[in-house]
Amino acid sequence: MALRLDTKEGYWTLTSVYAPQTGCSEHDIPEGDYLSIAGDMNGHVGSGRRGVERVHGGKGIGLINPDGERILDLAIAHDLAVCSTFFAKRASQKVTYASGGRRTEVDHILVRRAALKAGRDVKVTSGP
Repeated sequence: MALRLDTKEGYWTLTSVYAPQTGCSEHDIPEGDYLSIAGDMNGHVGSGRRGVERVHGGKGIGLINPDGERILDLAIAHDLAVCSTFFAKRASQKVTYASGGRRTEVDHILVRRAALKAGRDVKVTSGP
């Protein structure tokens, strides 16, 4: 599912994903559009950013796992930034999944690196 919005900043293409998306066709998104990919990506991108500074801001939580490495590979391949890693927040404002005493961040928002400056904040808010 995708949505294209015409805003005063420019066009935004919002894409909903649930990884892995095998068998889905590729759709071209105009290069000038802002692009946002958000969803439950089942990966931990961690707090370290050695070698991935362009796409990871160093403000993640925990340790990276193999699915998180794939998220960063996707970000590098398409010049996307993992938004939550660029904003300092309390852990409670980054945790998107908690179970059995473990608290992790598996839901992510990725935007084209050039559009990162348009974002002012990214944090998790609790539901009703």
